[in-house]
Amino acid sequence: MKNNITKILFGVAIIAFGILFLGVALEFWDINSLHGLWTLIIIIPSIGSMISSGVNVWNTALGALGIWLFIKERGLFAEDKFNAITLSIILIGLGFWIIFGSIKKKKKVINSQNGFSEGNTESRPEYFAIFSGSEQKNISNDFKGGSALAIFGGIDVDLSSACLISNAEFSANAIFGGIEITVPENARIEVNGFALLGGCDNTAPLNNNLSLPTLKINYFAFCGGIDIKRKSL
Repeated sequence: MKNNITKILFGVAIIAFGILFLGVALEFWDINSLHGLWTLIIIIPSIGSMISSGVNVWNTALGALGIWLFIKERGLFAEDKFNAITLSIILIGLGFWIIFGSIKKKKKVINSQNGFSEGNTESRPEYFAIFSGSEQKNISNDFKGGSALAIFGGIDVDLSSACLISNAEFSANAIFGGIEITVPENARIEVNGFALLGGCDNTAPLNNNLSLPTLKINYFAFCGGIDIKRKSL
C-alpha cells in the first residue's frame, strides 16, 4: 500500500509539471509563475522517503530544506528577515549536532575501551553520507534496526556480524547516491520499497528458516541505487 501511495504521489507530480509547462507553451501563464518549483526535486523525494521508509530525522530535514528554499525562491519573506532566520536555524542545528555528536563519540570511546574496537554496537544505528562516502560495520548483539541516508554520496553498511534476537527494520534512502547493505547471516531478509530513476539489487540468497528473525529492509531510491547482499565466504 505504501509503495502504491508513493507511485501515485510521483505520478501526480509528473502530471502537474506537464500541465504547468503545457500552460506556458499555450501562453496561459508565463514562466515566471513557475519560479521556485525546482525545489520540488528536493521536497518530493523527502515525502516519498517518509511514505516508503517512515519518518526520520534525515528525510524530515531534507523536506524542511526543500520547503525553505521554495519560500526563499518565491520571495515570501524579505531578504534581510530570511537571512536572519536562516542563520538562526543553522546555529540551532549546529548546536544539536555538536551535542549529539559528542554523545555518540563518547559511546564509541567507551566501546573501544571495552574491547569493541571494530565496528559499533548500537542496536539502532543511523548512518548518513552527504557529498561523501562512508563505511560502517555493526556488531551489535541485539540489533533492532536503523537507517542509512545517502545524498550525493555512498554508504557501505556491513551488518554481517550483527545479531538479531527478534524482528527488525532497516530504512535505506538513496538520493543521487548509493547504499550497499551486507545483511546478517542469522536472519531472513524481506525487502520492500520504491525507486524512481534508480533501483534496488537484492542478491542475498533466500532463507526459508522460519525459526530465524526477519530483517525487513525498506528502501527509497531517487536517481540512486540500493545493493543488498550477504557476505561472501
